Amino acid sequence: MSDLELTLDCDNSGIPGIIAQTIQAQLSQIGIAVQVNAQDTASYDSIGQESAGDRWKDVQLFIRNDSSLPDPSYYTLTFVKAQVGIWNWERFRSDRYDELNDKAMAIDEPNERAKLYYEMQDLLEDSGAYRFLTNGATPVVYRTTRIQA
Repeated sequence: MSDLELTLDCDNSGIPGIIAQTIQAQLSQIGIAVQVNAQDTASYDSIGQESAGDRWKDVQLFIRNDSSLPDPSYYTLTFVKAQVGIWNWERFRSDRYDELNDKAMAIDEPNERAKLYYEMQDLLEDSGAYRFLTNGATPVVYRTTRIQA
């Protein structure tokens, strides 16, 4: 492969830039040039949003630095059809994914929910638009007792 040039957008918050540089170095070994566009969060967060203009039409590759609150639905809602052009930058559309997402939010039993979320991740990866690289940490601190005011 020669003369293939790609752009890879990421935010400049640390880990995404390291991942982008690693991808850039690895692809250069097989003749693929990757231009890394590291951006501040405000600029990066608008690259896939249709409301921010036509910039989304030129996006080739990007690294999402998503994490989630303790409930997975906070993250999975990003990829439903209703979010296409808003937070669903890949324009992923799947009736099955939307159905599973609705079911998962209505189930309390953790193992049953997990099965649905695993299938949803498979749908995302099988679409070819996603490759999960890492799962960042989102620490959550809470207490079970009340403090007297």
